[in-house]
Amino acid sequence: MRRAFPLLFVILLGCTSARPAANSGSATPVASERKEPRVVDDLELRIRADVDPVSGLDAYDAQDLFELGLARLDSDEATLARVLFARLVREFPSSPLAVPARYNLALSAERQGRTEDAVALFLEYVAVIEPTDPAEAAELRLHAGTLAFDADRWDLALLPLDRARRSGQLDHPDTWLARAMLARIRGREGAWKQAEDELEDILAEIKRRTRLHKELHPSSSALVWYHAASLYRDQAHAQRLLDVDDLYAARAWLDRTAAHFLEARRCYKRVLEHRNPAWSGRAAIELGAINEDFRARMLGADTPTELDAEGTAVYLSLLEEQTRSFLEKAVQDYRWLVMDAADLRILPEDVATLREALARVEAELEPPEGTAAAP
Repeated sequence: MRRAFPLLFVILLGCTSARPAANSGSATPVASERKEPRVVDDLELRIRADVDPVSGLDAYDAQDLFELGLARLDSDEATLARVLFARLVREFPSSPLAVPARYNLALSAERQGRTEDAVALFLEYVAVIEPTDPAEAAELRLHAGTLAFDADRWDLALLPLDRARRSGQLDHPDTWLARAMLARIRGREGAWKQAEDELEDILAEIKRRTRLHKELHPSSSALVWYHAASLYRDQAHAQRLLDVDDLYAARAWLDRTAAHFLEARRCYKRVLEHRNPAWSGRAAIELGAINEDFRARMLGADTPTELDAEGTAVYLSLLEEQTRSFLEKAVQDYRWLVMDAADLRILPEDVATLREALARVEAELEPPEGTAAAP
């Protein structure tokens, strides 16, 4: 997916019209009221009675704001960049720079971590460029949908992902990415079987293209297996124990939950088999946490209603002790993943996360200080 600025940026930056030199702000203001805008060389110019606190100029045009905004983005000052690009769009709406400024405005919001704002701003930019650049519009819809999806705002992700997929403008890997995320959303809505079938169809299509066109798509294959694992994990979390006093219902809940976690574990291992750095670390972290997650689900289940307070305390204590084996299995997974990190091509930052998780679980397994060990 392209992330470069549109070509219009380069053209406009190289075609600056002649204009008066910007004042450094050292002169003493001669009036307290703002002067009217003037037009110089067909460019609208804002002239202030004092130095503008954001731009540092007492006279500026759209080009000034655009260049200052880019400089702020380059120096990781996203908040100031957003202010400058928003001002450009507001004060110079007819400038040719107003269109690329909208893109940079969305990019600034993304770098601020304001996902909802960034999604809305990217889609506003898409509405402007779509008639002339449908391919760029489709890619930015996918980008906006991915931002919302990764932030767990799947309600915001659904429409841009679906429109990007239907546009016919995406390449195969981006189309598979959009379809995989849409399958996850469909599963979260309860259509688990349809979601599983969609992910299997994507994997089959990747294999077909590899066989017929000799195209290798290891990253796409890994991402589909990752979403398949996450889909099974979503299903495990969606299981509900409706009657805790019904022994058969409780056993069925436990079996279903365990089966989904085991399928998730299998799929995360398939991700690791690809040895793809873009996905190995994410899959390793999730795989290591599977046993912790299952244990948490069991400990968080309702207790039998027939127990009194003392009985409930004993029940929970026994349950916690019996499920410690899941922590032991988590330790085994984390140790294996750390030991084989180089072979699995897990990135250093992800290895650090695995080491932290290993240390945390090992500490949880240690008996409380002063507690005698069992013979």
